[in-house]
Amino acid sequence: MGTQVFTDNGIELNHIKDSEHKMAYLIDRIGNCTLNLRTDLFQSLIRIIIGQQLSIKAATTIWRRIERDLDEVSPEQIIAAPDDKLRSMGLSRQKISYAKYLSDTVLSDKLNLESMHDLSDKEVLELLTKIKGIGRWSAEMFMIFSQQMTLVLKERLNGSTISRSSPVKKQCKKWARYGSRIEQ
Repeated sequence: MGTQVFTDNGIELNHIKDSEHKMAYLIDRIGNCTLNLRTDLFQSLIRIIIGQQLSIKAATTIWRRIERDLDEVSPEQIIAAPDDKLRSMGLSRQKISYAKYLSDTVLSDKLNLESMHDLSDKEVLELLTKIKGIGRWSAEMFMIFSQQMTLVLKERLNGSTISRSSPVKKQCKKWARYGSRIEQ
């Protein structure tokens, strides 16, 4: 996993600081922001699927079991693993189904993860949300934490859709290209 550090003299944070004095205060007070980027795109998607509707602690425990019990976390290993083995690691039947479907999609070249770096945010979002088990939230998390895409701005807070006229949405437009940094 790579690490990217955003410093308070960086273009992104300066843009945010210049557009909102309250954010400037917080950025100055908190300081550097570290973002751990996931460089293995397949593993990133599997981790996102595992983490859906689970606490971070539970998802981390399951992920560690998978890393421990599989030779490597790859599409081939996920497909080859018996469902019972994956269940013993903590995956639900539904998540096993999603993980195997994703693995099959990658192995059959219906999804080329490496080519996604060349796509726009919208194209990545459309491509990923066609895959069973990956919704908009999962695709956005992938885009932020694996693709380093800064244009992602969540439209939902606590499960509620933010209306176009919402003060939150209007404020976020000021942050424009770097909205994802605010979310972190």
